[in-house]
Amino acid sequence: MQKFQIHNKNLEKIELRNEKKLIFLETESYLLNFFKFLKFREIFQKRKINSIYFETKNFDDLLDTIDGEKNRSKLRMRWYGETFNSVIEPVLENKIKINNKNYKKKQNLKVANISNEISTTEIKKIINNIKILDNLTQIKYNTRDPNILLSYDRRYFMFKNIRITLDTNLRSCNFYRKKKISKNDFFIKKKFNIVEFKYHDNEFEEIKKLSENFKNRFTKFSKYENSLINF
Repeated sequence: MQKFQIHNKNLEKIELRNEKKLIFLETESYLLNFFKFLKFREIFQKRKINSIYFETKNFDDLLDTIDGEKNRSKLRMRWYGETFNSVIEPVLENKIKINNKNYKKKQNLKVANISNEISTTEIKKIINNIKILDNLTQIKYNTRDPNILLSYDRRYFMFKNIRITLDTNLRSCNFYRKKKISKNDFFIKKKFNIVEFKYHDNEFEEIKKLSENFKNRFTKFSKYENSLINF
C-alpha cells in the first residue's frame, strides 16, 4: 500500500484547517432553533452535496481512516444540486489530512449530464476527459475505482470567525453489488445529523467556549467510513 506523503516545506503554501464534529439525534428544526439561540448566522442557502468516493480493492483509504493514520487522503468527485437527471459541474477533490488538519486539492471537471442512473464507466469517462494537474491526485486516481455515492443536505453558518455546517438527510449507496446506481435504487438513510466546526488554530479558545453550549462531545466521525461499514 502506498502511503500519502508530503514534504514540510510545501505546508508553508497550504492553509490547513481544523475540523471538529458533533453527532445529533435531534431533528433539523430543533438544531436550527438552537443555532438561532446561540446567534449563529446563516450565510448561504441550503443545498445538496453529492460525492462519489474512489477506493482500492483492499480498502486502503478506509483502513487508514479506521486506524487513524496521521497522513492520509480520500479521493472523490463532488457536485452540488440534484443527484440524478441534471447537468452537473463536478469537481475532483483529493481531501488530505495531515496531523488532524485538513486541506483539499481541487480541480474542476467538464460539465456533464447525469441521467436517472450513474455508472462507474460514466464516472471514469468524466474524469478521463481531462488531464489531472496534481501528481499526487493522479497517482491516487490510477489505483482506485468508484465505490460509493454519498448524498446529503448542507446548511452553512458563521459564529464570529468560525464556520459551521449542518448536514442532514445523509444517504448512501455503493457500487459493489452492481456497477451502476439508479434513481430508484434504495439509498440507506442515516437517522442522525452532523454538525461540523471548521476553524484555524488561533480560534481554538473560541471553539472551547462554544462547545460548552452543547451536551454532545466532539467525536471522530467520517461519513465515508460510516456508510461503508454500515451498508
